[in-house]
Amino acid sequence: RGRRGAPRAVGRGPAPGLGRRRAASPPPPGPCDHGVVDRDEALRRAHRFFDEHSGWAPPDPDTLTEWEAEGVSPCPDECTATPDGWCAHGIASWSLVLADPHDTGRHTGPGR
Repeated sequence: RGRRGAPRAVGRGPAPGLGRRRAASPPPPGPCDHGVVDRDEALRRAHRFFDEHSGWAPPDPDTLTEWEAEGVSPCPDECTATPDGWCAHGIASWSLVLADPHDTGRHTGPGR
């Protein structure tokens, strides 16, 4: 019983202010934020990904060759891309990275 003998309300949902969800905040920008427009930035992001995720784990050469024959290449973040491209997250494909493992996107273009 509620106050002064009135029956309690049951089954009417949560008390005011409880059970309401706040709008989700966007995630903070990270190494996989979008907006890559060139090869060098994709390579920089791939190498940053390696630094932040315990290094390299490339596919074996036979597997990579099979993928490339189908016109795709895996990416370090487990996405796929064209062999000479990068995924939607902006990380270079393994084919692009392994073409020259020492190329970390150091080339600069206009305005850099």
